[in-house]
Amino acid sequence: MNIKEEYYKIKGMSCPNCEITIETLLLNTNGINSVSANYNLSLLKIIYDVDIINVKEIDLLLKEKGYSLDFAISKKKSVMKYTALLSGILIILLAVFIIFSRFELFTKLNVFPSPQNNDTELIMLFVIGFLTSFHCLAMCGAINLSQSINKSNSKVNFKGTLLYNGGRVISYTIIGIIVGGIGSVFSFNAISKGIIIVIASTLMLLMGLSQLNIIPSLKKITPRLPKRFANIINNQKLKNSSPFIVGLLNGLMPCGPLQTMQIYALAVGSWYLGGLSMFIFALGTVPLMFLLGSLANIFTRNFSKKIMYISASVIMFLSLFMFSNGTNLLGLNVNALFKDNKNYVIAVINDNQQLVSYDLENGKYKSIQVNQNILVNWKINVSSKDLNSCNEEFIIKEYNLNIKLHIGENIINFTPTKKGEFTYVCWMGMRKAYIKVI
Repeated sequence: MNIKEEYYKIKGMSCPNCEITIETLLLNTNGINSVSANYNLSLLKIIYDVDIINVKEIDLLLKEKGYSLDFAISKKKSVMKYTALLSGILIILLAVFIIFSRFELFTKLNVFPSPQNNDTELIMLFVIGFLTSFHCLAMCGAINLSQSINKSNSKVNFKGTLLYNGGRVISYTIIGIIVGGIGSVFSFNAISKGIIIVIASTLMLLMGLSQLNIIPSLKKITPRLPKRFANIINNQKLKNSSPFIVGLLNGLMPCGPLQTMQIYALAVGSWYLGGLSMFIFALGTVPLMFLLGSLANIFTRNFSKKIMYISASVIMFLSLFMFSNGTNLLGLNVNALFKDNKNYVIAVINDNQQLVSYDLENGKYKSIQVNQNILVNWKINVSSKDLNSCNEEFIIKEYNLNIKLHIGENIINFTPTKKGEFTYVCWMGMRKAYIKVI
C-alpha cells in the first residue's frame, strides 16, 4: 500500500451539508481511507492509497456531484475576480434599493406573509421555496430518490414520495412555529424589533453572498448545527426505512436557504407567522422533489447549481425588503432620500384644533399634513373588509404612540411640537406613511 495524505481547496460547497455529502461519497469509494471536508475553509483533507485511486479520479467523482478540486488558481487573480464580482452585485443591490425606495415599492409589494393570507405574499414565498428546491435537489437528491423508488422493481413509489415530502413539510412548519414562538416570548418595542430585523436582513444578505461562494470567509457566519449532530441526523436518515421519519429528520439538516427562512421566522416574532411562512416555503420545495423520483436524469447538478445562484439572488433581494421593514420600525425615513412628492391629507383648522379624516385602505396608510403646536383630531374610519392583522396596529415613534385600530371610527389626538416629517408604521414595519408638520 502507498498511503498519501493531502489537502485541497474544493470548489462548489454551498452549505454546511456539503461536508456530509462529500464525505459520504468519498468514504464509500475504494482506496480512500479517510476524508474530512471543511465548509468554512472550502478545504478537503483526504488520506488515500495512490495504488488504487489517484487525485484526478477523485476529482471526477466530485465533479459528478457538482464539486471539484481547486488545483492551480492564482490567488491574485482569484481575489481580483471575486472583488469585481462582489462590487457588481452590491452596486446592483443598491440600485434596486434606490428604485424600490423611490417609488415606495417596498410598501406596495412586500413579499412577507401576514395572518390574512394575502395571496400575492404567499405565492411569492411559494416561489422562493421552488427556487430553493434546486438547492435541495443537489444536496438531498440521493436521499429523496431512495425514498421515492421501489427497491424491488425500481418503479416510482408514490406513497414513499408523499410520506417523505409530507415529513419535510411538517418538520419545516414545526421549526417555524418554534422559532417564531421564541421570537414572540420576548416583549420587544419598535426600536428593539427594528434592530433585530435589520440584523436578520444583514445576515440574509451575507448568507446569499456566501451561497454564491464569492467571499469564502462569509461561510464562518452561516448558522449551523455542530457537525457531530449533523452526522448523527444523517446516519439516522440512512438507517431509517420510514420515508416519513426520514423527511422529518431532513428538516433538521444544516442548509443555508432553510436557515435563512428560520431567521426570518424568528424576526417576525410570531408563532403563527413563523409557522405559516415555513409551511408555504416548504410547499414550494415539494413539486421538484416529488418529480425527482421519475425525472431524475433531467435535473443535472450543473443545471441545479445555476438555479441555486438564482435562489441566492432571491435571498439577497428579500433581505432588502426586510431591511426596509427594520428601518421603518426604527423611524428612519430612508424613502425621503429618494422620493420628492407625496400625497397628503391636509388638516383643516377649526375651533383651535385641526381635523384630519380619511378611510383606511387595506394595503396602505395615508400620509397627513398638520400644523405645529395645534391639537390634532385625527379620525380614521375602518371597515371590516379593510382591517387586517398587519394594519390594525401602528406606531408613531416621534410621539411615543401605539395605536390599535378597531372597526368603525377611530380618534387619535396629539399635539405636534416639532416641525419636520416623521413616519408612522405598522407593528411589523411593512406598511408606512408620513406625518408632515409645518
